[in-house]
Amino acid sequence: MVSLTETDAGGLNVRYSVKRGARQSYTTQPLLLLVVDRKYQKPVTLEAVTKQHRSTIL
Repeated sequence: MVSLTETDAGGLNVRYSVKRGARQSYTTQPLLLLVVDRKYQKPVTLEAVTKQHRSTIL
C-alpha cells in the first residue's frame, strides 16, 4: 500500500506499508520509485506503517 496526500501545511505525505516476516538466510532491499510532476515540488514526509506477517510453511 502506498498513498500520496497533500498536508494542511502545504507539504506532501507519502505513507507506505512494510511487511516483516520470519528471519531468512538472505537479505532483500525493496525499492519504490515515485515520480511526481514538478508542480508538486514541496517538502515530503515519509510515514511507514509496519505489519508483522506470519509465513506458513506447508
